[in-house]
Amino acid sequence: MGVTRLMKLLYLCEAYHRLLHGRAFGAAQFVRYQYGPFCAEVYPALRELEEAGVIITRTVPRIPDGRLVEMAPVRGAQAVRISAEREGTVERVLRGWGSATRRELIDFVYRTKPFLETEFGEAIDLRGLPYLGPDASPRQCMKALTSTTRAPARGLPRKTDQLVEQYSWLIDDLAQL
Repeated sequence: MGVTRLMKLLYLCEAYHRLLHGRAFGAAQFVRYQYGPFCAEVYPALRELEEAGVIITRTVPRIPDGRLVEMAPVRGAQAVRISAEREGTVERVLRGWGSATRRELIDFVYRTKPFLETEFGEAIDLRGLPYLGPDASPRQCMKALTSTTRAPARGLPRKTDQLVEQYSWLIDDLAQL
């Protein structure tokens, strides 16, 4: 799994946990950046997991000045324990989004209400998401995440979003190299 995919799935874990349980999944702070929600804490956490022998990572050159960092679990490594509540959230996100393509994940997180309502470079506030309860359906969760009454944030990021969308075929083709 690549870091971009992991980043989007972690963002969805944070958002879904707010919807299902009314509180944060963890302490991750996501910021609106060019390629969607970004959490700087992910990189040190990956390094710690690698140093502990839980995952292995490799960097794959993709395009000039670009790279793809992939990670995989180490066979036989001791799994990191999380609460049953958090595990349920992860399972729910993976059931809904685990088989989605990188492009589908990016497209969806770009349409989430907290992302759209955040200015470029600012922290994404998930506290405004409604509490739906643990029995909320996938459809209710998607609707709560994507319904917005405010206009999207304005400025350079919207233009960047448009360019990324316009050239998504090229990004996807390059990712296959």
